[in-house]
Amino acid sequence: MNDEMITLPAADEMLTRLRSVIDEPHMAANLYPKITKYAGTRKTPEGIPPAVARGLMVALPRFVRVLCGTDDRALGDERS
Repeated sequence: MNDEMITLPAADEMLTRLRSVIDEPHMAANLYPKITKYAGTRKTPEGIPPAVARGLMVALPRFVRVLCGTDDRALGDERS
């Protein structure tokens, strides 16, 4: 388990990163606001999944990576 705390980005940056994973209007209107309400809070990477979306197990690992800033593809680096 990784106990390193990260501070989630601002809501608009979180939305940009989440949309880089799945840019679907229903998700942007209904799920992403539930996630972005945690903007600016401190979490451990392991603490993010239950706080944001139970049931998105396929996309959830990538959501966590983009919110933690560790998914280079979402940040414009296509090498990953």
